[in-house]
Amino acid sequence: MYIESNILFIFGIPLWVLIRIIINIVRYRKRKPLSIKRELLLSVFYYYILCVLGVTLFPLILFWGDIYGSYASVNVLPVYTTVKDIIYTCSNSPISDFMVRFWIRNILGNLILLFPLGILLPLLWDKFRNIRTATVFGFFTSLSIEVIQLLSMLIGNRGRTFDIDDIILNTAGAFLGALLLNRIMRIRKHKRVHD
Repeated sequence: MYIESNILFIFGIPLWVLIRIIINIVRYRKRKPLSIKRELLLSVFYYYILCVLGVTLFPLILFWGDIYGSYASVNVLPVYTTVKDIIYTCSNSPISDFMVRFWIRNILGNLILLFPLGILLPLLWDKFRNIRTATVFGFFTSLSIEVIQLLSMLIGNRGRTFDIDDIILNTAGAFLGALLLNRIMRIRKHKRVHD
């Protein structure tokens, strides 16, 4: 069985719109104010989560008959395996140019994946204004993704791995996003004080 990530958007977006309409009708009836800015940020956050799920968990490629014939790819040695693979492919592989581009894309992609999370969480919820809190949430988000990928391998989804380096890079991305937002907010606060 082969399931594409577009299934998330086909069902997820209409469901989100319906939920937000119902929530805002209830808020209106209770005479609570509607914040368009917050609604837009929540929608961006929701679509971002759908994109992360689409990139990390899809496509689902399930082979029910040959579960035991497939193997789980697990890397629990931080940095070592990635550096070793990069050195090996750069020095010994006839397709080293392709592999270097692959590793650059992989490393940058993992850094960028949770970068928006470090920005959106503090913008939406005050408890994430602390860089450490946003970073810890990024760590647990990345760990959850990797564990789900591992579990999906066990039910026959091929092509997924559990990699500690992905967790490190994703967490670093969330940290950098939270740090950037924190710096921007400090600069804006400083400008307001001096204007």
